Amino acid sequence: MILFFRFKNFRTFQQETLVNMQAASYKELPDHLAVLDCPSGRKGVSGTSSVSKAAAHSDKKLIKTLAVYGPNASGKSHIIAALQFYYDFVNRQLLTPAPDALQIRSLLSSYPFLSETPAPDLPNRAGLPLSMCMQFFFQGYLFEYSFTLSDGEVTEEAFLVNKKVIFQKNMDELRPGKIFQSVIKKTVPLKTKGSSLGTFLNYHMDEFTEANQAFVSFFQQSFLSFDHSCLCRINQFPSFGAVQAKKILELPSVGDFIYHHLLALQVPVTFSREEFADKLDPLTCSTGLTKIILLLFRCCCLQKTGGVLIVDDFTAFLHPNVSRYLLKLFQSPDSQNVQLIFTTHDTALLNRSQFRRDEVAIVNMNHTGLSHLHTLADIRVRADASFSKDYLAGKYGILPVWEEPEQ
Repeated sequence: MILFFRFKNFRTFQQETLVNMQAASYKELPDHLAVLDCPSGRKGVSGTSSVSKAAAHSDKKLIKTLAVYGPNASGKSHIIAALQFYYDFVNRQLLTPAPDALQIRSLLSSYPFLSETPAPDLPNRAGLPLSMCMQFFFQGYLFEYSFTLSDGEVTEEAFLVNKKVIFQKNMDELRPGKIFQSVIKKTVPLKTKGSSLGTFLNYHMDEFTEANQAFVSFFQQSFLSFDHSCLCRINQFPSFGAVQAKKILELPSVGDFIYHHLLALQVPVTFSREEFADKLDPLTCSTGLTKIILLLFRCCCLQKTGGVLIVDDFTAFLHPNVSRYLLKLFQSPDSQNVQLIFTTHDTALLNRSQFRRDEVAIVNMNHTGLSHLHTLADIRVRADASFSKDYLAGKYGILPVWEEPEQ
């Protein structure tokens, strides 16, 4: 589960932006919180070594869901893109240790910065360093990995496990943590401008193996995003998403999970569980039903392993009651190791019974074209406030308004 994600100079977010999943000290909706027994970092990575899974612990409470609201073109989707970029940057190193500057520039080209400035007095932001940092808890380990990119080169980098340094990089100098100082010198001059994460993840050291495997598993199995391409291609390929849904329903345990929740949602299911996958016609399956099946599939996967689901425009194509039901799957007391971060415009969900104040974030863009993020907790919204009414009235930031034309 993510504790926080921090990034700077990504698309319309120039200032340092914090996506904070650590709960505020509110008493409302306690079921929406997951309590983690996180290591304090007094020992090492495993056993009695220098980074211990069995270290002294301190309880942390995390929110299970974060809903991101804001006007069109305010930058909401850029938060989702930033999380996906972080995932892609790490995952590429799991496949290709120490990617060079050319590979990093290729990845950056998939997530372009603003190439033109929206205001004449604002300098071009395309060449400013991009920095990202995430702290997350998975399989008993507290991880923190950060990096800074400048012109396709990794200028700064750090990796910590249970608050113990595995390595730090500053420009062309690499400093290993204590656990690696037996095989690597205290300071190593580097010949590569790429990342050092993949290199350390490929070291086979008994003290680091279990933590290493947990880190890799998080990004390969438990950091999931919902791919809207299966829904956006409806006009060109009507059966694209439904074919995926049909294959998913044929998986025994997953199919049972999805079928159970479709019945609970009172989705018109006229076939038995055994017939449902066979009778589903990709040519007539609605976009909404396809999305429900695919989202339930992601939820089922995460219920088994734990992790986080990232969704842009979570409520698109969904009835408000269906959206509310799916949210409850993540917010229920039974979901203690799963998180959902999503954007939406659905104000029917924006109320005190659905969200805590620290579960609602607002994105706004100022006149210079820069986006800013804050939660209702950050601006100290009252516990008895009408979230949706105040949001639509513009009390939480700038919103689109119009006036009747003069006759």
